[in-house]
Amino acid sequence: MWNFFSRESPKLFSYDIIETFPLIPGSYCNLCKGISKAEKEVVSIFSFDKKTGNSEEYELTKRFLRRLKTLRHPGIVTFLDSFENEDHLYIVTEYVEPLLPYLEKSKDTEVNALYIPWGIMNIVRAVSFLNEDGKLRHNNLSATAVFVTEAGVWKLADLGYVTELNALYPTKDSYTHKYDPPEIVKSRSGPISSPWAIDSWGLGILVWEVYNGKIVEAQNLKKINNVPSNLKPIYCEMVAAKAEKRPSTISILKRCSQHGEYFSNVLIKTLSFLEEIHLKAKEDVNIFFKDLMPLLEKIPKNVAQHLVLQQIIRAYEFGNEGSYLVPPFLKISESMEETQYQKTVVPFIVKLFMSNDRATRSNLLQNLEQYIDKLPTSVINDTLFPLLVNGFIDANPRIREQTVKAMVDVVPKLSRKNIDDEVLRHLARLQSKDEHGGIRTNTTVCLGKIAHCLHPSNRSAVLMSAFLRSLLDPFPPVRNAGILALAVCQQYFSLQDVGKKILPALCVLTLDPELSVRENTFRTIKGYLGKLEKVSENPSLKEEMEKEALSSKAYVVGTWAEWAVTAIASKFSAKMGDTKATNQDMASKESATGSLSSRDIHNQLPDVEKTPFASEERIVYSESIIYDDKTNFEEPSSLEEESGWDDGTWLSLSDNEETNSSNTDDNRKPKTSFRSTEDNHKRPCSGPMKLGTKIPR
Repeated sequence: MWNFFSRESPKLFSYDIIETFPLIPGSYCNLCKGISKAEKEVVSIFSFDKKTGNSEEYELTKRFLRRLKTLRHPGIVTFLDSFENEDHLYIVTEYVEPLLPYLEKSKDTEVNALYIPWGIMNIVRAVSFLNEDGKLRHNNLSATAVFVTEAGVWKLADLGYVTELNALYPTKDSYTHKYDPPEIVKSRSGPISSPWAIDSWGLGILVWEVYNGKIVEAQNLKKINNVPSNLKPIYCEMVAAKAEKRPSTISILKRCSQHGEYFSNVLIKTLSFLEEIHLKAKEDVNIFFKDLMPLLEKIPKNVAQHLVLQQIIRAYEFGNEGSYLVPPFLKISESMEETQYQKTVVPFIVKLFMSNDRATRSNLLQNLEQYIDKLPTSVINDTLFPLLVNGFIDANPRIREQTVKAMVDVVPKLSRKNIDDEVLRHLARLQSKDEHGGIRTNTTVCLGKIAHCLHPSNRSAVLMSAFLRSLLDPFPPVRNAGILALAVCQQYFSLQDVGKKILPALCVLTLDPELSVRENTFRTIKGYLGKLEKVSENPSLKEEMEKEALSSKAYVVGTWAEWAVTAIASKFSAKMGDTKATNQDMASKESATGSLSSRDIHNQLPDVEKTPFASEERIVYSESIIYDDKTNFEEPSSLEEESGWDDGTWLSLSDNEETNSSNTDDNRKPKTSFRSTEDNHKRPCSGPMKLGTKIPR
């Protein structure tokens, strides 16, 4: 006999069964977990065994298959494929799990209080689709007929008993008689007075089982202590003994969706907005994503990762601004599995970096540490880095500044070619030619942090040139950064360089007009002199030190240099406490832990400092930088106080650009706008300031 369901030979079945769920009592087919042989996609397989099953169960399975093929709705399990041979009939769908076991795994009562109403609402919508649009009746509604997808979406299945809306009630297995409404118990062959009453009764059973567990008998429905108070009135109507008193699915949706009712909560409103995001105005979408971050804690993780994340990607494709999408997108993707992360998140990050919107790229640069370690090295070098390089030459100083800071996380993953040909070239240009002192300072700091990533063959020359150049900068924080970088990177310089180049350059700064510069200079000189003195007393140490300078390994830094790690933070961090207290803390740490390796020090270097981008006026000693609304940047203020080079190491553009301890008259000069800062901040590098002199204007 020709079989309608046989489409392929048994050898061509495209799925493997990898797990079988326990058989659900009263079910006519068994749920299995499978995987496609080609795409390796996880699926669900409803399997009927012809050897153990009877003819009635076989017919129900075939009806289930027919309904799945013809009914398409977001609330009904999605059909993928089917297959039949002499022994089995397989129905392949999207991956789903039985509802009650799924709920048992979720222990967060606060999240469930928002999540369960959303799930029940999806099932009510699916039943409403059957009743109103399909003119069909499910006839077997309970928790066993509901399944949950990977995204946490509740979906309706068990469609073997579906009939026409006005058809007679179908003959069912004796186990499922406990789900029958009172009018069916009295007369199984009588006419149906209210077409929707049977499914309304079934929805009442679903509600009861969700909050209480499996029902034993119909009398259990009277126990409503666990049913939420705002659902009790309509629940009692759904399980009313008289069919005509039960509400239709349309009425249930309408009444429960009113303000303060069961279907009215923040999770449902959020997910409903996402479902209709393609219909929303861009301004409304931007506001929505801006306010989404605090709501993510109330959304189940799988719902956020599979549903919300996809809607964020869709929103960007619809033309919405990426700057509002980046924070929730990165927050959701933090705990994603590696395979899904590489498949979904990585391509979208690359797409965001291609954006011409500066605010989007700024957000990505600020949060780089959240995702950089999860990106493949090949993607970073071949795809992402060419996009990052554009930030070095961006006309907006904030983007240049953030690009420099980002290099601390990016450079350890770059190839030597990208480091030598691109990074060092751009950093050298910014340090010597950029008109903003803050960017020149951060470039020097960045070089000190990535020193361990440079190749030994050219590392000493690169660092020497950069740090000695910084000592001649007219902006005091740049000179300070150069001094401290020389102290931290002391193991990368040969003794010849120390004696002939570094110490002479440092000695000039002993007369610097800035007290902090002079103090750091004296301490660094003492450290280097101590190193030379050890070699003088024990010449055998010279060879060992010369090897360290050319090695790619991280060697121990003497305790004399460790002060620099904290000193630079106490110089630039507004939140740093008393310098003396900081030094005392560092001294006690030295005695307790001993010396730190160079790599340990670099691991303690700070992340990007985050300061507000809003339109505001920032005083720069004698001048002001005014950010207008066109900048369109926003970022939270966050500055962690930690030991080592914390966020204070970086000098933000919002910090003071130039300073002179004796220059008090400049404070009375008129303020200039951001557009006129080019002339104000381009300073000739004429050497260190002399005592009693003013910075040239």
